[in-house]
Amino acid sequence: MDWKKLFDDEILHRGLEYYEQDGKCAFKNDKNKTASSNESCAAFSIKELVDNTDSEDIRAFLINALTDDPMLLQQFKLKMRCGISSDDLKIYKQAIDRICTCHADKYGYISYYDSRGFYNELSEFLQKTITEIIDNKEYINALQLIRYVFIALGNIAIDDSNGTLGALACDCITLLQTILERCDPEVKKILYEECKSLVVSDDTLDYLQDYIEELLFSDFSEEEFLQDKLVFSAAQVEAFLHPEEDCINEYAAKTWAKYHLQVMRQLNFSQKDIDEYCKKYIDLSDIRKYYVDECIRMKRYKEAIQLLEEGKLVDTGYRGLILAYSGKLKEIYAKTGQREKYKDELWRIVLEYDPGDIDTYKELKTYYTADEWEEKREIIFKQKDIHRIDHLYAYDGLYDRLLKLALEAQGIYYILEYEDLIKDLAPEKILKRYEEVVRKKAAYTSDRGVYQEIADLLKRMKRYPGGKDMVQTLIAEFRSAYRRRPAMMQELNRV
Repeated sequence: MDWKKLFDDEILHRGLEYYEQDGKCAFKNDKNKTASSNESCAAFSIKELVDNTDSEDIRAFLINALTDDPMLLQQFKLKMRCGISSDDLKIYKQAIDRICTCHADKYGYISYYDSRGFYNELSEFLQKTITEIIDNKEYINALQLIRYVFIALGNIAIDDSNGTLGALACDCITLLQTILERCDPEVKKILYEECKSLVVSDDTLDYLQDYIEELLFSDFSEEEFLQDKLVFSAAQVEAFLHPEEDCINEYAAKTWAKYHLQVMRQLNFSQKDIDEYCKKYIDLSDIRKYYVDECIRMKRYKEAIQLLEEGKLVDTGYRGLILAYSGKLKEIYAKTGQREKYKDELWRIVLEYDPGDIDTYKELKTYYTADEWEEKREIIFKQKDIHRIDHLYAYDGLYDRLLKLALEAQGIYYILEYEDLIKDLAPEKILKRYEEVVRKKAAYTSDRGVYQEIADLLKRMKRYPGGKDMVQTLIAEFRSAYRRRPAMMQELNRV
């Protein structure tokens, strides 16, 4: 065994470098002669150091280093392809545990600030150590460690605002895919079963299970796996719809139902079988949308329309779903040339499903003449709680109504938004509204940000007739009343 080369490689890997200190360093050269300790303090290369060191000294040093550092021993064994024992696995798992705990506070929580260091260290372990285990064809052991990491991630208390857990899960999936690309069929079967167990494990976080599910259904395309996935996905759907604890999870159920349909496609099930499965779970919104798309693809428009109208009734209260169904209805009516029904759907959207939607409003207007639209739009304006009715007023040039809306609002948002459109309609009233808002803001002690806002509003007021005089009056009043607010006084100087 080439001990010298091994030692040299390891020292290089650990990034060490050797220097003389105090002129007292010596080493043996290749002729077993001691070099002078009085040489200059130049840095010697690692290769020179090892080349000029006796092999027995290297052996002793290596034994001590490997004894003192368990992870260095594991790296050495990986280099020597010695295989991985159960005790070795325990050491690797302890290393994972250490990474998870050393970045946590005394309560076991990893803060946002510490999460970066946690990610860097665990990601390095995955990408270097486990990758090397895979390179040594220790697939089963690598799989066990990846599983251990996945479960560890599910038990960590962490501020995951920056997506640390998801990023680490992606690293794990990449390693699993590497194993899939290299392993033999027997290992692939074991990996498949491990993925299934992780998917149903209570120790794995729900959203981390999504990564495993995606791997499970994007790979393993052999017949035996497809047949098993068909049974597995069917059982999962039922488990989430009829749980023992009587807590239905429709989101999970529809996810697994879509996976089931995907496998049915891969196994070349008949369209009749697919239709029957969709009808069985039609009350799951995603399955309803899937089946509607199937009907549209096969030009079964009447059936698709019926499914969508039923969906509106079943999913009443879910605005996003109702809009999705309505959008599909519009698509069908456009394909089939049903102009009146298309227009009726626009009316439903603008009056019921999404009141005040500007795009629908614009499209609906194209169906009427100018005179007709003046009458029709009043139907829309009579509705309560129209979202951003100001957009509709502005689009149709109804500036008088926009002015009324701006003056009646509590703040001055609409004035600021549409000032160029309404300022000439009632400049005195707008100026008065400015004054009211500025006085109200100034009456309460606040921070510099509010004082800056007051100064900006005062600048705007100066653009109106009589505004300059009013601003001078307000500034004089504020300087007297609020003279103990130096930040306000500084901001008023900007005006």
